Amino acid sequence: MIPKRLSAKFFSTADQSPNLTAYVPIFQRAIQQQALAGMLIDVADYAHVPQGPGVILIAHEMDYAVEASRGELGIVVTYKHIAETHLTDAVLTLFTHLNALATLLEQEVEVQLPLNRQVVELSFRDRLNFPNQPETLTLVEPALSAVLVTVGGGEVRPVHNDPREPFTVHLALATDLLPIG
Repeated sequence: MIPKRLSAKFFSTADQSPNLTAYVPIFQRAIQQQALAGMLIDVADYAHVPQGPGVILIAHEMDYAVEASRGELGIVVTYKHIAETHLTDAVLTLFTHLNALATLLEQEVEVQLPLNRQVVELSFRDRLNFPNQPETLTLVEPALSAVLVTVGGGEVRPVHNDPREPFTVHLALATDLLPIG
């Protein structure tokens, strides 16, 4: 079973939160230069919202964001139109796009956003098919274990949050998540 939407986040290791509006021109340039895969559409600036969605590069297949939800700064990619038929493949595709965003932002001299590439927060944004309950971990663990084998090992750590929130796990990786393939 594949979720309707799936998101992955690298957390920042920065001591202080950057000015998120600095990412607006970077994302606009990414659209002009087709710096990320897919049909890139527009940039939405929600930097004024405390602990909000930050700055989002909206695309057809994926959304790319620099955000500070729950007070945790990082970059997030949300896979909206999942083409794969197996969860393992969908997560690996999502990781490829997360790495592409991280690489794009690392090349920017206007902003410095150090990232922890050894922990990936994976959220299943489909509460009907992937409710936030312990049974869901049992459902997805085989696919996530296959992902971990592909990326060099690690472990799945459930995130215990409000049951009304999407089902979320942290993948603690044995090494930095590097480009796959």
